[in-house]
Amino acid sequence: MACVRWRGGCAQLLATVWADGHPRQLLLTNVSGCSAPAALCEAIAARFPTLTVDGAAVDRA
Repeated sequence: MACVRWRGGCAQLLATVWADGHPRQLLLTNVSGCSAPAALCEAIAARFPTLTVDGAAVDRA
């Protein structure tokens, strides 16, 4: 599950992963602007194949 956290003028796309029984936030990418282009979502999917990112939900957040 990915979430968006705003830091200043840009957003960070984060995912929570579990390692050794403890949650850890993983920074997927920084998103500048108000939307995540399809190419950005494809790049995240290629870099992190075990995570699922809903681009439409990211745009709404």
